[in-house]
Amino acid sequence: MTIIHLFGASTPTGEAFRRQASCSKVLQPIKAYSRKNPELTPWDFRNPDSFKLDSPEEDSIWVSFGPIWLLAGCLEYLEQKRPKVLHKIKGVIACSSSSASTKRYAFNAYDKELVQKLRSSEERIQTLCQRNSIHSSIVRPTMIYGHVGPYQDSNISRLSKAIATYPFIFFPKESGKRQPIHAAQLAAIALKMATDIQTNALAAPKLLEVGGDETLSYFALLKRLQSSGSREAVKRRCRLFTIPNQLFFFLAAPIALFSLKRYEAILRIGADLAGFTPAGSLLQQPAALFPVVDYHGHGPDTLDA
Repeated sequence: MTIIHLFGASTPTGEAFRRQASCSKVLQPIKAYSRKNPELTPWDFRNPDSFKLDSPEEDSIWVSFGPIWLLAGCLEYLEQKRPKVLHKIKGVIACSSSSASTKRYAFNAYDKELVQKLRSSEERIQTLCQRNSIHSSIVRPTMIYGHVGPYQDSNISRLSKAIATYPFIFFPKESGKRQPIHAAQLAAIALKMATDIQTNALAAPKLLEVGGDETLSYFALLKRLQSSGSREAVKRRCRLFTIPNQLFFFLAAPIALFSLKRYEAILRIGADLAGFTPAGSLLQQPAALFPVVDYHGHGPDTLDA
């Protein structure tokens, strides 16, 4: 029997993974870990020595939706101090971020450091797994959104809140493309990877950049959110105005004096951050239109959950 050790369980993607995996005929059982949810097994990557195996004889697959740099450090510690833990790991599925590629030319210090942390952590995990004959799959999702159980994303939810709060928002006339992926779609992909590792490890990719099934301009994304929001938000009707790109970025320029990070985030509104493998094609399922409201009849904002 192969046990799934799930880290970052108290996230929308982690919660969706738990729900989906509980219905899997291949992957049982699951042990979910969290620093925040007292109902789950308490454990922190920053305290790797406290990791306990219920049965040292069981094979395992590690699935992590936590910070990839903490996972990398944890695995390296276990390799040095408790190598027997690694001997029973068949595979590691680690969630990184598309920022590892989309922000590689960032000029602000925060994003440059983030790219370095992401790419370095990916390499460290892959090298360690290769050294210990463990299959590794790194997933780089683009903009994750969705509300699953008690957990909600911190990306699209902020945009939805802005639309519901402000009377108007100015936007560049030609905005960049986005490919948002629902948390439950990402969970389904991780579940497929875990299943592949269990049954045919060669089928599980080493590195995968994935997005949702629709590619939208940033402005179209906001319009979709507005039309699919709560009745109160739709009734309030925030007005979305477009202005020439040169004027928009000229007006935003003073922000650079206070925060290069925020200014560069505004500049990215005009950049295309799409072109990733669509989730539906990987899962061999019909395309899910943004924002996911009902998927395969399993309720709002869920995939097989």
